[in-house]
Amino acid sequence: MWFWIWFVLVVAALAGAVLLARSLWRRLRRTARTGGEALSTLERFAERVEALEGVPVGPEPRGVDVFADAAARHDLAELVADRRARRRSRRRARYAADADRYETWRTIDL
Repeated sequence: MWFWIWFVLVVAALAGAVLLARSLWRRLRRTARTGGEALSTLERFAERVEALEGVPVGPEPRGVDVFADAAARHDLAELVADRRARRRSRRRARYAADADRYETWRTIDL
């Protein structure tokens, strides 16, 4: 009787080992295939980086001219003042909206 019990246990262990080995083999093949794809993608990426090395990034910087003519300085000053005014108006609108929101919260939190 013990012979058959041990026989079944050994056969089951061998069957489990075969299934485990098959699963590991499939995972190893899939990992190798994915690694190959990753290497080819990395090579394409390196080629793309080399192709784009000479391309300038962003706009060309504008030089600062301290001694520009008065009209250009005036236009630039107007542009800066206009941007500051728009920023201040947006800030005031945001503060007003926040104040309204806080007042609503205070009335709810009575």
